[in-house]
Amino acid sequence: QRYQEYFVPKLIQAGAIPKKDLIDGEYYIGTHRCTHIAKWNKNLNVFQYWKWEFFPIWDDCNHFEDDDGYALFVPIRIATEEEYKINQEIK
Repeated sequence: QRYQEYFVPKLIQAGAIPKKDLIDGEYYIGTHRCTHIAKWNKNLNVFQYWKWEFFPIWDDCNHFEDDDGYALFVPIRIATEEEYKINQEIK
């Protein structure tokens, strides 16, 4: 409850994008323990990103408003096409 009432509004005030403003299929620059770019999947209600575990795999994580006890993605802005391409080349 404290997280929802205090931290979520503070993140939004600091510039994080609220879940209601996300665009399905769009890539976002943000913060997460494993990535800095992730794709919003509205149907699954998660961010998806490439994770490296001996080989690259798709992984999911929640938006910061949906804390489930695991690492959350905090989107800051929409990624440019160039940023997305650079991210894919790294993989």
